[in-house]
Amino acid sequence: MGESVEVEFEGKTYKLRYSVNGDLITVKTAFNSKSAEIGSSPLVVIAHIVGRELLKEEKRKGLL
Repeated sequence: MGESVEVEFEGKTYKLRYSVNGDLITVKTAFNSKSAEIGSSPLVVIAHIVGRELLKEEKRKGLL
């Protein structure tokens, strides 16, 4: 089951979906997805960090 997290990036709020499969969390945008290992932090914190990284990559590629 997927959850969502709101990520602030450059003055805008993006609602991103994330899911957990085993020890990996995957965050998705309309253009891409990115996964990371789950550590000791709460899932929503990890999803927020991964989501910001993903949005930065998309901005760099001109997708945002």
